[in-house]
Amino acid sequence: MGTKTSCGGVGLYINSDLDFSFRKKLSLSIKNVGESIFYDISIAKNKKVLVGCIYRHHSSLRSFVEDFLVKILSNTGKSTCILLGDFNADLLKIDNHDDSNYFYNVLTSQSYRPLILQPTRVTASSATLIDNIFINNMAIVRRVVTLLPLFQTIFPNFLH
Repeated sequence: MGTKTSCGGVGLYINSDLDFSFRKKLSLSIKNVGESIFYDISIAKNKKVLVGCIYRHHSSLRSFVEDFLVKILSNTGKSTCILLGDFNADLLKIDNHDDSNYFYNVLTSQSYRPLILQPTRVTASSATLIDNIFINNMAIVRRVVTLLPLFQTIFPNFLH
């Protein structure tokens, strides 16, 4: 998918043994707001999951939610859905940052739950939880793994 922006970017690696199809309506690129890419992936016989990778640009979190995220959530239907990416919304601050709380509440009001609960970026002076995986059907989750970085401050995560 092409992008209309000069920052960020999104991508998904999908095992070539899996059946998958691109979801154009959910794959968006809005300048100074965000980008997303979505695929339906068959995970078992007659069972699909909708997987989307999202990157929020460094702009207003509230605008991202209202102009981008809500549009995505309203078009996922009743699909089991996994949203993953760099949301640039610190879930460690939902108790004292109104926009982070708003972001979290919009997702949880649609039955999405975060799978990452510990900081994903740690430095000597700060810790943030801005990268995450959200899911609306916990029954398909076996485990979530956070890898310890060797040379960087960002902790990679994956879902199995």
